[in-house]
Amino acid sequence: MTEINSTPVRTVGRPARSFGFRYGAAHLVALQLEAGQIQATVADLAAEVLGERRMTLPIATSRHERLALLDRCVAGLLGAAGVERSSVVAVTVSTPGIVQDDGTIDLPMTMPDWTGFSLSDAVGQLFDCPVRVENDAKLAALGEKWSRDGEVRDFVYVFADEARIGIGLVVQNELYRGRDGGAGEITWAPSWGCTPCRARRWTASTMRTPPPTRPPRRSSTRPARARPKRSRRSGRSPKLWCPRSRRSRG
Repeated sequence: MTEINSTPVRTVGRPARSFGFRYGAAHLVALQLEAGQIQATVADLAAEVLGERRMTLPIATSRHERLALLDRCVAGLLGAAGVERSSVVAVTVSTPGIVQDDGTIDLPMTMPDWTGFSLSDAVGQLFDCPVRVENDAKLAALGEKWSRDGEVRDFVYVFADEARIGIGLVVQNELYRGRDGGAGEITWAPSWGCTPCRARRWTASTMRTPPPTRPPRRSSTRPARARPKRSRRSGRSPKLWCPRSRRSRG
């Protein structure tokens, strides 16, 4: 908190004092880890972005090298923004794969050696603050919920690229993770007969297939009804003769 300087107004009793939040007193860091890049963002407590940094890397990068590059990316980001690492009070990490409740990553493919370890503990060694790790599709669904400000309470967010497909579920305006973060992870569902290779082929074919187009409307071949000709004498249309139906006598 900080006191806001305002013009004093003469009132009866003690003069009023105004206070406001110091949004620059602490900072937040968001890390987005993908197979081919690392993106880091730092913001103040008012969610105003102070700096961003992106680093590309080969997909075959090992876990040790990827974490080392992450530390280097964070150091360059905070140095360029003029933010001390000790002022960071919360870190959020986005990653592919299933993120279990204890922060363990389960990713059989896409990123080598990126499975069977606690990513929250690994990133927690770089900061002296709480670290929250979540699946990228689930975080995207959470961001969609915040951007709509309660307009839609139940929806499904689908994320698909040439390598995988992910789903984020929002039920009753809350992110639904399921058991150990498995909700929406249809790519790794062996009980449905979905293998990583099959999921990769399916998502690749989906990205290559153009959207369906509607067939053109068929032109009507029905001839137009001819209008009856008008009589030259009266100017009215001639009466059409129609035989009367004979009634059967009982």
